[in-house]
Amino acid sequence: MVSVWSVVFLFRVAGGCFAAGSFSFRAFLLYTFRMRFDGIRARSMLAAAVRAFFFARNYLEVETPLLAPALIPESAIEVFRTSFEHPWRGARDMYLAPSPELWMKRLLAEGFGNMFQICKAFRNAESLGERHNPEFTILEYYTVDAGYLDSLRLTEDFFGCVLDAAAALPADPGAGKGLGRLRPPFRRVSMAEVFRAHAGLDLAAFAPRCAEEAPGAAKALTREALGKGLPAKEGDSWEAAFNRIFVGAVEPALPQDRPLAILDYPRGVRCLARDIPDSPWNERWELYAGGMEIANCFTEETGAEKLAAYFREEAALKRGAIVPHAIDEGFMALYTGNRAAPGRARDWRGAEQPRPDGRGRSDSAAPESPVPAAGRNAPISSSGVAVGFDRLLMAILGEAAIGGVILFPFSDMLAPTLTRNRG
Repeated sequence: MVSVWSVVFLFRVAGGCFAAGSFSFRAFLLYTFRMRFDGIRARSMLAAAVRAFFFARNYLEVETPLLAPALIPESAIEVFRTSFEHPWRGARDMYLAPSPELWMKRLLAEGFGNMFQICKAFRNAESLGERHNPEFTILEYYTVDAGYLDSLRLTEDFFGCVLDAAAALPADPGAGKGLGRLRPPFRRVSMAEVFRAHAGLDLAAFAPRCAEEAPGAAKALTREALGKGLPAKEGDSWEAAFNRIFVGAVEPALPQDRPLAILDYPRGVRCLARDIPDSPWNERWELYAGGMEIANCFTEETGAEKLAAYFREEAALKRGAIVPHAIDEGFMALYTGNRAAPGRARDWRGAEQPRPDGRGRSDSAAPESPVPAAGRNAPISSSGVAVGFDRLLMAILGEAAIGGVILFPFSDMLAPTLTRNRG
């Protein structure tokens, strides 16, 4: 898609080469707006396919607030802050949610069951590149009494359904959709395997299993990054060193012939995922398609002590953020009286593992109900998936830039300001 500002720029550069009334310029404008219309029509059809898929599986669609008075602390994410002004109650800081997670997990705790949502999300202080827009669309879905491998199978089914719908879209002669490379089954590899294959590192040897091991592990991994000529620096955290190696050496080498799920992320990349016992990994995967990260998933951690430690450590880091925010203490209250978390349904290589619903277990004990008692919030064993809706549409349509699948990209809105500043 060509933006309006691109049209204005090209017109000014062309000058007298062709007039606004000429056939060639009219054809150019018509082609620009046809691309915009076709892309937005495809977006509408994708949203309909998403809803059809989840409605057919009895998932509830929910709509939660975009504004929140407090957020889950995530040191890797910067947020947008605004203010609620009231003539008698005064002002209060509010924040645009970087995902609907904080609201949807409350609904899980209230017994709403399997659910999904398509909504806007916001990330501040990120690059304005071909794959980033500070305001973007996210698809998030949660499955009760499921683990990250159950969610991976569900996501494969989801891709198959959505791609069947996409095959009916009018072909764009300039894009070449190439849906075959997005078709499941997904290729599955572990994070340890891709580090070994593309960075030449035994990641397990550098991965901390507890907080006490983190400083020494961070120094060792930073030395490896520096040795590879990557822009690391002494004093980097373990997560920062990991990300430099992954982005600089691993990610560019990932195969693109079909979707790739990278499983079992190191605990040093902090998130609310459940740990895999007796290992430095947790139950998390990320999905790459068309060379882009499309989705992120984990088995939700429900252990009160681990979650309290996460909140404490991440909240301390957020105090140094560009935009500090209030911490959602109410989220932690969901985990008072926590019940046992489920076991893994199946090792991703195929080995049977215990499940809370009795399937794949040698005993026949009745499963505990996933719905909390009436009037009492309780944490729910679940797995959640976040899909970048815009990026998924980019992959389907063969678009190289996010501006091809959204209306009024952020970079276009800033263009007049940038022009004046250069003035």
